[in-house]
Amino acid sequence: MRGITEEEEDIMSKQKLIKQMTGYKATDANMRCHGFQFVLGEWAEASGDILLCKNGFHFCKQASGPRCYYDAVNARVFKVEAEGVLKSSFQAGADYKRVCRRIRLVEEVFIAGDGNTGYFNTGDHNTGDFNTGDRNTGDRNTGNGNAGNGNAGNGNAGNLNTGNGNAGNFNTGNGNTGDFNAGYGNAGNLNAGNRNAGYGNTGDGNAGDDNAGTRNTGDYNVGDGNTGYGNATSCSPGFFCQEEPNVICFDVDTRMKRNEFMTAFPCWSELVRRLLNEGEITFDGFSRLPGITPKKLKALHAKHLVARRESQSGEPPTTNSISKVAACSARSDN
Repeated sequence: MRGITEEEEDIMSKQKLIKQMTGYKATDANMRCHGFQFVLGEWAEASGDILLCKNGFHFCKQASGPRCYYDAVNARVFKVEAEGVLKSSFQAGADYKRVCRRIRLVEEVFIAGDGNTGYFNTGDHNTGDFNTGDRNTGDRNTGNGNAGNGNAGNGNAGNLNTGNGNAGNFNTGNGNTGDFNAGYGNAGNLNAGNRNAGYGNTGDGNAGDDNAGTRNTGDYNVGDGNTGYGNATSCSPGFFCQEEPNVICFDVDTRMKRNEFMTAFPCWSELVRRLLNEGEITFDGFSRLPGITPKKLKALHAKHLVARRESQSGEPPTTNSISKVAACSARSDN
């Protein structure tokens, strides 16, 4: 038998117990479990500190749970009353096991759902095994419609999720393709925020990692919209910056911050859209933008168009193709 770990010693010293709980326990055909003889309706009590898989009487919250540990053909499952249940963090899945000081077998139960092709399901229409939910193709699910295993949520393709619609694993949030996310719609892992493609973010919409802010493509930022690293400000392409940089427009320092610039020149958004189109962009509608000239505007538009044409053809933009368009733009200004 393995020794007691420091964590287990700490749990035993504190012994935070829940007064009462009901659940389910399996025995062999003679109502014995690991050598202990149970008697229907009589209380059994363990001495000393209780600890999961070490000391005490074990049971599961879900009726299909005991069968995950006790697969003998002649095994019997009983509804139980438990007292002095050791507190523990919730785990997804029908096989979530608890340990208690006192336990009493109340009545025998017979596991049988409807339309199951799997085994030992208390839910209905499961092709997997040990499910208390319905329509699961995986195993040990307490939720419904899971293709993965051990899910307490619904519609998960991954495993051990308490949230819903996750393709990843161990998510408490919903719609994650990554793992260990408490937020929603994350493609990365270990995010407490939402819609992150990166890892370990507490903010939202980050493509980078370990950001406390939002919309960062860089890493370890506490601000928003940073493409750099380790910044404590916003919109910085640099490293370890604490002051937001000025906006550069047409390669000219505007001496404005991002929000200030966007408020002063609302036409910026329209120009962004125009750059996507083949039609000519008139200079007059955007002449207030800092640093802009007719020549710069045409050259910028030309580079956008060439890059998009090349991307659609599957070939990278070439210096020659861009220079040809730029040359045409230059001649049109003469």
